[in-house]
Order: sequence, then C-alpha cells, then structure tokens
Amino acid sequence: MIQKMKKVNLFLHYSEKKKILGQLQRLGVIHLNTVAHTDTQKFNHFKKVQSRYRDMVSALEALALKNKAGSKNGESSNDGPRKGPGDESSARQKLNYLEERFDERQALLSAIQELEQTRRELSLWGDFPLDRLYEIQKEGLRIRLFIGSEKAFDQFEFASLESDDSPAYYISVLNRSDGKVYFALLEFSGKNLVIPFEEVSLPSRGLGELEREIQQVQRRLEKVEGEILSCGAWKQALSRAMNVLESRMLFEAAKHSLERQAQDTIFYITGFYPESSAQEVEAFLKQQEIACSLTEPDPGDPVPVALKNGFFAKMFEPITKLFSLPDYMELDPTPFFAPFFVVFFGMCLGDIGYGLVVAGLSGVLIFIVPRNWRLIAGLGLVLGLSTAVAGLLLNTFFGENMFQVQGASSSIVGAPSDLTLFASYSSDGSTVFPAMTLALLLGVVQLFLGMILQSVNSYRMNGPLFAIKPVGMILATAGSLILACHTNFLNLGFNEQFTIGPLEVGAWLNSIPFLAGQVLALGGLALLFLFNNPDRSVFLRPLTGLWEFYQFVTGFLGDFLSYIRLFALGLASGLLGNAFNQIAFMILPGYPENTEFLSPLLAISVIILVVGHTLNLGLSLLGSFVHPLRLTFVEFYKNLDFKGGGVAYQPFLLKQRVKED
Repeated sequence: MIQKMKKVNLFLHYSEKKKILGQLQRLGVIHLNTVAHTDTQKFNHFKKVQSRYRDMVSALEALALKNKAGSKNGESSNDGPRKGPGDESSARQKLNYLEERFDERQALLSAIQELEQTRRELSLWGDFPLDRLYEIQKEGLRIRLFIGSEKAFDQFEFASLESDDSPAYYISVLNRSDGKVYFALLEFSGKNLVIPFEEVSLPSRGLGELEREIQQVQRRLEKVEGEILSCGAWKQALSRAMNVLESRMLFEAAKHSLERQAQDTIFYITGFYPESSAQEVEAFLKQQEIACSLTEPDPGDPVPVALKNGFFAKMFEPITKLFSLPDYMELDPTPFFAPFFVVFFGMCLGDIGYGLVVAGLSGVLIFIVPRNWRLIAGLGLVLGLSTAVAGLLLNTFFGENMFQVQGASSSIVGAPSDLTLFASYSSDGSTVFPAMTLALLLGVVQLFLGMILQSVNSYRMNGPLFAIKPVGMILATAGSLILACHTNFLNLGFNEQFTIGPLEVGAWLNSIPFLAGQVLALGGLALLFLFNNPDRSVFLRPLTGLWEFYQFVTGFLGDFLSYIRLFALGLASGLLGNAFNQIAFMILPGYPENTEFLSPLLAISVIILVVGHTLNLGLSLLGSFVHPLRLTFVEFYKNLDFKGGGVAYQPFLLKQRVKED
C-alpha cells in the first residue's frame, strides 16, 4: 500500500531561511520539492568531493581483496614503511593523507602504463646495447632504423644503393611481425641513403634499462598501496564524510529551490510528510514558530510515494521499482501481482529438484548477505519453494517423472500419487497437458483482477463515471465465457466436460444459466459503449465505443494467449533436463534396459549431469524471472491501466556527521 501523505507550505523570512532549513534537516521527516537540477558552485564542489571519497572507498576494498588474494597465493605483502596520521589526528587529516596517497598511486599507475607501452614498442626491435651503437656511430658509421611492409621490403632492390668502388650499406632484419619488417641500415659511405620506408629514431634507452625502471616504479607502487592498505580502518570515516557531504548537498538543493516573493523578503517551499508522522511534524513546526499552512495534497501535486507493505509483499517492492513507482493516487500493485509472480515463476521452472536447489541456496544466503540484501534472498527462498511445489504438481524431478502417471514409461518412485494434479498424461494415443490450460486460466484470473483494479483506480483518480467502463469490460468478458461454454464455441472443446486437472471449469460455467450469460455480455457491452469516455458528449461515446470495443477484444485475446508461455517455458526446461539425463546415462553399458550403474563410466555421467543441469538451471532461472516480469509489466499493467511515474519519498534529513577526535 501507499502511505498517505500530508502537505505543508513553508514560508521563510530571508534572515532566517538557513536556520529554519537546518532545523528541518535535523527533523528529517519532510520531503521537500527541490528543483530537478541544482547547479551551484557549492553543490558541484560537494558532489565532486563526495565522488572522490566514493572512489577511494571502492579502491580500498579492491586493494584489500587484492592483498587477501596475494596472501592466499603465498605472495608476501610488502613491508615498506606505512606511516600515516595516528589516532590523535582528526578525520580531515586522515582524509587528506589518503587523498595524497591515492593521487600518488594514480600517478604511478599512469607512469607504469606509459612504460609498458614503450616496452611493447621496443620489444619489436629486440634488446640491443645502445651504448655500443653510439660508440659505433662515433667511428663514422651511421645506424638507422626503418619499418616497412614485408611485401615492399622483399620486393625492394637494395642492390641499387650500392656504389661501384665500396659497399655503401649493410641491412640487418631485426624482427618480422604482423606483416611488417623491422630492420636496421648501416651506412658506410657517409651518404644519406634514401629508401621508401618509414624511418624511426634510435631509442633513448634499451629494454634492460626500461625493465629496471618499470620494476622501480612497481616497487614504489606496492609501497604506496601498502600505506593505503594500512588505512583500511578509515573506511568508516570516509563513509561518514560522504554522509556529511550528502547532507550539505541536500541543504544546497533545498536552499536553491526556495521560491521568492515579489519583494524578495519571504521565501516559500512545499513539502510532504507521512500521515503517521503528522503529530511529530506539527508539534515541531509549532515549537519552532515556523510560518506554514497544512493541507491535504491537491490533485496534480507531485506527492512523493512511500510503499508500506507486509513482509511477503515487501519482498516484491524491488520488482515494482524496476518499472516505476505508482502514482500517489493509484493503488500499489505490489501485493496484487506478488502471488501471481510466485506461481508464474514456479510454473516456468517447475521442477522439484531445481526448486530445492534454489530454496537451499537462498536459505543459506539469508544468513550470509548483508541486511539490505536479505529480502532478495528471502524472495529467492519463496520462489524456490514455489518451484518445488509446482514441480510436485507437474510431476518433474530434474527432468524425470517423479511418480508414475498414465502413459509414462518410467518414474523415479514407480508408483502413482494424488499430488500430481496437473502432470501430463497419455489418453487415446495423444498427450494431454493440463498445465497449458492451467496457464490460460491463471491468465484470465489475473486479467480480471487487473480490470477490477483499473475500475478502483479510475474511481480514485477521476470519479465514479470513469470507473464504469472497466466494469463493463469485466461483465462482457464473463458473459462471453459463459456463452462460449454453453455453445462449445468453434468446437474447441470448451464445454461442460472441460476440466483442468481436478478443476471442473466447464461444469462451473455451465451451471450458470445461459440467460445470465446473455445479460452479462449485453449489459457489459452497453456500459462499454455508453461510458467509455465520460468527458466527451454522450452522443459521441457510441462511436468511440466501436474503437474501444475493437481494442478491448484484440488486446484481451493477445494478452490471454501470452500466458501460454508459462507452460511453454516449463515444458522446455523439463525436456532439456531430460535430454541431459539421457546423454549422461546412454554412455553406461546396458542402457536403457539393463543399465550398469556400477561401471567406471559413471564418473563421466555424473560430470555430464552436474554440468548439464547447472546450465539448464541457469538458463531456466533467467527465463523464469524475465517472462513473469513481462506478464506483470505488459499484460497485467495494461489491464490495470497503470500510470506510474511516482517520485520516491526522500525526507530532507541530516546524515551522520564525521566525529572529530
């Protein structure tokens, strides 16, 4: 559900605006309507420093992991000096010291990157003694370096460079790489020979010298990183500093958002607070003698949204926020789609073994992950249990039949069970899939719920006349289903004998009189044609109703058929798991009648089973999450006529300060 909000208009005299904003920030309950983009010098400075601190915290964590991994691998951590501000130093001194170390670390990393690039370039020429080359040049020989393509080098006639009386040059190929030739030219004649290749200058240092320089910089980097690691306990101080900066940024945003009166003496701003905090807020405003007006939110106000659900629905709030928060005037869809999401996920994965694996891993994670991740782990536990229950109803255990059913050649237990209510079975030479019609039935139920909630939302947001159209859609659809069952529409088998597992859907619908179905269908259509657009003339509504009726029929059919994907994904997951089972066991002697499970090849079978089912579980988990998500955000939200666009409730509060020692 969405927490009810109260509206407050604050009026601040220019001489007291900073003081009052500070008091409101200490109260930490009121959500202020600040401007979307704050562009002040102070705000941007705070934002830049906060980003810097956040990078430092991330780097501290990364270095700690690197040091831990190095210790596990037997690498000795550097034991250079690790001096820094002691415990008597202030938090500011600690942060300044860390900034200096991080700046030096970044400079060293850049230097190593440049040196590595130079080494890669020099390695193409090989390692040669530069001092010896320069001595040779002093003796009158000239050494030049060139790069050229292999084709051009091999085709060039170097003989044309020779003089008649004495050798003019000597060519030495140093390397061939990536279609290029790296060669040196020694000139004896003193002439500057011209050849059609790219000439490069002699390097200022050799590979050996460069390697020594890289090692020297690397040692300095390790020393600096050691000094940073010794400050790992300061992460808490950094986090508190970021909180202080965030508080200052909030203050700057609020101050920048104050609107001025014409005389520039009175400033005002609008805020909202939960109704549950009304007594606290009103007492505070009265005590501080702050001029204000307290009202209910008006239609069109940007009222912030704070969700407040029970434990079960709260686990699904992250899914709601993936799409958008609801508008303040809308119903919170979370508790309504949550049970369907659990069932849909279970049907898509639909395997006892997979469900127990997911539930087991999630149960372990609940006790390992941080507190803010426990809801996600709890959601995984619920979805895993749903998968196991669905697998029992569908009779699947790691791709195999758990219990014996009609037409199945084999099963793990070897006996039938009354719990496999929706398992596939053979009848009259064909396979019957109750899960397919069950998926469609669940789709009808969720779409009906969406239209009911659309009526409620329309009533809340626009009034009773706008709530009639969804009611007409519900009645017309319900009446059409009753009539279709009575007449066996298009001979689809949808009649009084129609069942979905143990559910006698056809008998239930057929028990409703045919006349009642006609009344519901015609009455619903009448409401749809007369109340489709209450803001338009009553004479135009029947014409617009034709378009509304066409959209409703085609849209509902498309949405209804989309739910068959629940069955399709579950079937695909089971078939793929069964395929891995067959691949694993067919390598054993005697498969399938007299399989020798004690064969040494069983080890290979186990590997195939583990790898295959892990791969299948990973792929199936992705599909089992994405497709229920799609059914929720597309089919359900469309029939709900979900508006969304809500702004999250973020109170104007003071973060924890950094304590000075």
